[in-house]
Amino acid sequence: MSREAAPGLLHGFFAHAATTWPHRVAVDVPPGRLRPSRHRTTYAELDRLSNVVARALAPFVTGECIVAILLPRTAVHLYAAQLGVMKAGAAYTCLDLAFPDERLRDTITDAQPAALLTDAAGRARALAAGMPSERIIDVVDALHGHAHADPAPPPHWLTPSSLAYVVYTSGTTGR
Repeated sequence: MSREAAPGLLHGFFAHAATTWPHRVAVDVPPGRLRPSRHRTTYAELDRLSNVVARALAPFVTGECIVAILLPRTAVHLYAAQLGVMKAGAAYTCLDLAFPDERLRDTITDAQPAALLTDAAGRARALAAGMPSERIIDVVDALHGHAHADPAPPPHWLTPSSLAYVVYTSGTTGR
């Protein structure tokens, strides 16, 4: 198992796969309506991207907390963000760009995220939903120009029983 995460942590299993099969495809996003071509990302590249995200989150994640992610489902940045949040020692909740403004605002208010990971398109939505600008991280900007990021040591508070993911559903009440 990798030194990056203790055994039993999801990103520890990923780190093992990245070490064992660095050049194999970890994420394969096929062509689609808004994607003219297929985009494949290797385990090594996804590991590198997630390390950059974890480093960007370090000032915001100082204990067990939630980080919101507002990225398109088909962007490789989404997967790097999810792994990066876990490496930083936080749980994540994914927000959908298709959410109505009120739902986005309610979820941010309830989750009280330490930070929000997004792109240029999601930044305006996050600001309108009440997320403070100083806690919004543009993942594309954070990743641009970072050829390499060493993994951070696992946070001391992170254990296999730590919260990893928060999901909000509307249920029958719409909330």
